[in-house]
Formats: sequence, structure tokens, C-alpha cells
Amino acid sequence: ALNLPRYKYVVQVVIGEQRGQGARIGGTCMWDCDTDTVSHHLYTNVRFRRCVFVS
Repeated sequence: ALNLPRYKYVVQVVIGEQRGQGARIGGTCMWDCDTDTVSHHLYTNVRFRRCVFVS
């Protein structure tokens, strides 16, 4: 156990094949503007697109 006091992480990973189409990704969470934050990373190559969100 990490013994982190009151921390919870939400991780969303979306992987899709590149075929020239667009994509929309969304999510909903209860949010506390004083303590919560989000980070994301997008990786794209010729065949695939990967998007990772950590809240």
C-alpha cells in the first residue's frame, strides 16, 4: 500500500486506429477546484492514437 492520505486517481486510456477520422473523448467527475487537477498525454503515430488522462 502507498499510504497516501485521501488520494484517489482516475485514469482513462483511449487507444484507436488511425484511419483519418476524428474522435471526441469526454468524461464526468465530481470536482473540487481547490484540490483536484487533471493531466493528459496524446501520442500519435502512423497506425494508432493513444490518449491518457489522469485526474
